[in-house]
This record gives sequence, C-alpha cells and structure tokens, in this order.
Amino acid sequence: MIQKGFLLKSTHGRLGLTAFILCLLAMSSGLAALCSARVKKLITPLLNKALHNFLGFACFVIALVTQYYGYETGYFTHRTETDLQILMKCLTLVSLVLSSYGPMKGLYHKIKSISSQF
Repeated sequence: MIQKGFLLKSTHGRLGLTAFILCLLAMSSGLAALCSARVKKLITPLLNKALHNFLGFACFVIALVTQYYGYETGYFTHRTETDLQILMKCLTLVSLVLSSYGPMKGLYHKIKSISSQF
C-alpha cells in the first residue's frame, strides 16, 4: 500500500479493506463487552458478545480469503514458483477450516441462548 498507493482495483484490496473495517467494528464491540456493566442499558451483554463473536469470525474469514487472493498478486507470483503458490493457498484454506470450528461452535451456543430468551 505504501509503495503503490491505496488502490481498490483488485479483489485482494477490496477484501483487505473490508477485513480492516470489520476488525474495527469487532474491536469496538469487544470494548463494549469489556465495559458491559455500562452498556447493559443499551444492549444485553449476551447479544453484544454474540455480535462481537460474529464480527471477529467474519473478520478472520475475510482476512484469510484476502490472504488467499494475495497469493495471486504480482508481488508473490514474480518471486516464487507456482507450486509454492499452490501450497500456500492450500495451507491458508486448511488453516481457515481448522480454525473455524471453535468460533462457529461458540457462536452457535450464543445464538441458541439468545433464541431461548425470546
């Protein structure tokens, strides 16, 4: 970004900006969860924590998809072999799948708790 300027022409750039915005939203909902005693009047702590979990998970998924598309940019393809590029893409997708189980399980339980309250 520093060398070429801030361009959103590629899928990698657009997804990176989306991940950044979601990260900011997840951080703000995390701060609200941390100070849940004060925010309790506006939104229930369980709903806020579920929102924080969802935003964090969405940010993580979009960041890894951004990483995946980053292997197709000119910077990576000019400096490495094609086999390494394919290996890195596979490792990124495997880490996405393996790392998603815990957060999805936690989000499912939070949504289940929220739905039982209503």
